[in-house]
Amino acid sequence: MTMEANGKLTLFNGKPVKKRIMRRQDLPETYYSNGLIYLYKTDNLFRNEENAFFGDDVRALVINAKYGVDVDTPDDWEMAEWLVSKKNLL
Repeated sequence: MTMEANGKLTLFNGKPVKKRIMRRQDLPETYYSNGLIYLYKTDNLFRNEENAFFGDDVRALVINAKYGVDVDTPDDWEMAEWLVSKKNLL
């Protein structure tokens, strides 16, 4: 969901919250970019277009959650270190 300036919630697709899927199990499978890896054509770096960095053909590399720790804060780093020490991931 997104929140408007006045605090009103709407779904990402713009529909009212009452139209949401009630059970998480009924939601379509979704993904998010974790910034782990980017492969791109260098020509895209120099194109003078909005969002040219990504180009027109974007593909996914799906990472198992146990290998894809997203480190954005010191707490995330601490959790990543703990996971590596406990699960011998390296």
